[in-house]
Amino acid sequence: MNIKPKIIETLQDKKRKKSFTGSNYFSLSFLCGKKEEAGIVSNRDFIKNVIFKGTNIISVVAEQIYDSFSYDWLDLLTTEEIILDFSTAVIVIIESYGSATELGAFSVANYNIPKIWVIENKEFKLDNSFINNGPLKKIGRQNNIIYLEFQNDGSIVWDGKSISTLQGAKRTSFKTKPILILQNSITIKDLSFVSCLFFDYIRWYGLLSEKSVLGIFKLLCLFKADENIPITIELPANNISDINNVNDVFIGMLESFCKFHILKKLSRKKENYYIIDFSNISKPILNNQKTSLIFSLGFFNVPNRKKLAYIKNSYLKDGYCVW
Repeated sequence: MNIKPKIIETLQDKKRKKSFTGSNYFSLSFLCGKKEEAGIVSNRDFIKNVIFKGTNIISVVAEQIYDSFSYDWLDLLTTEEIILDFSTAVIVIIESYGSATELGAFSVANYNIPKIWVIENKEFKLDNSFINNGPLKKIGRQNNIIYLEFQNDGSIVWDGKSISTLQGAKRTSFKTKPILILQNSITIKDLSFVSCLFFDYIRWYGLLSEKSVLGIFKLLCLFKADENIPITIELPANNISDINNVNDVFIGMLESFCKFHILKKLSRKKENYYIIDFSNISKPILNNQKTSLIFSLGFFNVPNRKKLAYIKNSYLKDGYCVW
């Protein structure tokens, strides 16, 4: 991808006046629980269609977007780890073998804990079980567990406090140093930060070319787009470092955003482009003109060594970078 100087110049005109962390950019909740059975509305569908209705929370379930990541090299567990990583919260309803397995897998990595919220049947609250003594004890230190009554058909009896808690269930910032930039490599520790990078780019230029996502990402990480710089995505159980696989993850992420109506995909001249879909985003998001990054034209004229030192210090201090 050839980055023209005009694009760099445009950053100065398009820059925002304020910056803040990703949880305020858009709120994306990953819902884990049983599917609908025998015509009974599932608990996760109730959360999605009733509790989150009218809010600025966009929710998704894994089977909605698994096809977006259906590459031969990718398994379902890694797919869910990717979804968890670019989500602002994951809500696990312990009501099946699958959701209990997801809870165990997600809670292994300590840096996932702040964004995991669990809904448990209060009947089992005092059981001497692995779930209680393992994942729930670990997550409970964050006060992220909601105990509720489950009826005989499996549906949850909701109360106002629990509904309010779920509506506010999101983390408050990116991980510390979400992208680790060394002299000749990039390690992505927080895919939600990459989501914000792509959203910023689309807000500036109106669309994002599928063929150029790696080049644009490298540009936003202050590297020349034509440099062969290794990129690694660090997940709890996997390191995805093959450049084609990293590109698959980026494209899968964009495809997923299309499936839950954050982006739209356009096809022009045999190439796909992505634009922001405002039709399903509530007014608080539409009216929010802030961004996760501020670019200054002069910053691109600073030697890379100084840029990297500045970014490193910013990530350590704030969890995000402003320049």
